[in-house]
Amino acid sequence: MPYYNRVSLLKLTLESFEYFYGNRDDFEVVIVDDGSPEGGEASLATSCGRNLNIKLIELSKNKIGINPCYPYNVAAREATGDVFVLSSPETLHTMNLFALTAGFNSITKDMYYQFSVFCLTDLALKNRLTQGGSFEDKLNVITDIKPK
Repeated sequence: MPYYNRVSLLKLTLESFEYFYGNRDDFEVVIVDDGSPEGGEASLATSCGRNLNIKLIELSKNKIGINPCYPYNVAAREATGDVFVLSSPETLHTMNLFALTAGFNSITKDMYYQFSVFCLTDLALKNRLTQGGSFEDKLNVITDIKPK
């Protein structure tokens, strides 16, 4: 996932990853810091993903662009798994995608699946989710606002 000055959102995203995918040998998170002026904030955020296999790549300032495609491509080159999931620091997983996709048949290398995501750009919601509490509490906040 590309990262640029979104430390609180990255922490939430990693918290959701740890909740659903923590302690898995077959799961890695590749974070590409696209020259954040926050300096070191991405590495600070990754400390909350203690039970995740995280690779943090910090791009030099001269490689920065306005297009997130470059960091996505860097992440794709660094990823070692058979399945590649594009995500961003604004995306909070509210379910285990791997459990969901385990029942899919005939996945081949030339196929991809697209999932709706929960975006954390609403400031009031972001504030509610970053105030602390267990991840289950945060899932309850999200459940309360989902359309019925």
